Amino acid sequence: MNNTQLNSFGANILVVDDTPDNLRVLSASLMKRGYQVRCVKNGAMALITAKKAPPDLILLDIKMPEMDGYEVCEKLKADAHTREIPVIFLSALDDVFDKVKAFQVGGVDYITKPFQIEEIVVRIQHQLVLRAAKAEICQLNAELEQKSPTKNGTIRRSYWQTPSRNYQTQTNPTKTFATVFTRCADGFTQSDFVDGAPAKSAPTQSKKQKLFICSLVYRPRSLQNY
Repeated sequence: MNNTQLNSFGANILVVDDTPDNLRVLSASLMKRGYQVRCVKNGAMALITAKKAPPDLILLDIKMPEMDGYEVCEKLKADAHTREIPVIFLSALDDVFDKVKAFQVGGVDYITKPFQIEEIVVRIQHQLVLRAAKAEICQLNAELEQKSPTKNGTIRRSYWQTPSRNYQTQTNPTKTFATVFTRCADGFTQSDFVDGAPAKSAPTQSKKQKLFICSLVYRPRSLQNY
């Protein structure tokens, strides 16, 4: 499934509930709306199923024997293979404490029983859209890091530390400014500056604009407090 186009149609939903009637109603209703649905009756099976074939989203009941929904969610979030799967809790518990705990263990939403299928569908769609957006952002960040001319936020030494460009070791910070400006601003020449001061002929308006841009590009350490 395309992460950037993830939507309700064809999304894989894992439903975890120990009540057969709930599984039957949810499964039929979601499949009718284009979802792929898998159902399990306990937390242990939910963990096995989610790790073997991670779903796009999990609907998880809280009150279950042996392992409740809170514990299941904690185990899902502790596993690198399943921690990114959004979990929506389904529960008859309507106390604020239960809702807060659901979010603390990693849930993204909480629906109280008896539920309305229309509400569940809307909340599922919302979480799938958020997950798709997150995946797209991660992909774009990865592409930008590959295209970036810098590594770990530092300028490549092969360019800045050559003999003609070793600006870090120059002792005159004002002259350093002038040298960098003349190299990085298209249109400036060395004659525009004399030991860091403007030459007799003032720069044109376009050069002033480029000078301002250059001031954003480089700032000597000795002037960083100004």
